Amino acid sequence: MIFNYSYWADGLLGYYGTGGYNPPYIGDSGINVMNGVILTSIPHMTSNTLPNGTISSSNSSTQAYFACDGLGDFWTFNNSPSWIQYQFPEIIYLYSYTFASVYSPLSWNLSASNDGVSFTTLDSRTNINPRVIGLPATHLAYSYYRLTIQNIPGHTIDGIDGLQMYGYYHTS
Repeated sequence: MIFNYSYWADGLLGYYGTGGYNPPYIGDSGINVMNGVILTSIPHMTSNTLPNGTISSSNSSTQAYFACDGLGDFWTFNNSPSWIQYQFPEIIYLYSYTFASVYSPLSWNLSASNDGVSFTTLDSRTNINPRVIGLPATHLAYSYYRLTIQNIPGHTIDGIDGLQMYGYYHTS
């Protein structure tokens, strides 16, 4: 089956099929090839570097990979601001991201870099509940994507689970 992927008004990449909007299927491996475009996501991590990419954090009482291990574990932190980042093996165009938090609402920034030092802010949210966030189609491609939690209203510790970033790159 061939799908024509395109950006929708909410910024999410997907295709129109039965029942309306459908997001691209990527699966647990984090890779899916469609028409010369490789769709990618953070795979279910089993360590901070396996099966691919590198996940790290600024402040943690647990391993950073717990945020995306697919087992319901949490990356916990006790200071804000605190960040967690994923370095993709390739430079990718990120089109959406999502995560869950123990406490909500939160304020956060999503930023990106190609050197892991100088970051550009792609998205900022203030006092909202985490959900799937679509990004505009006009941003550049990066390999590092960093989620910085700015504050946790009324709490000194929080946890992040279900961290997922969806992107693509071209095969040629």
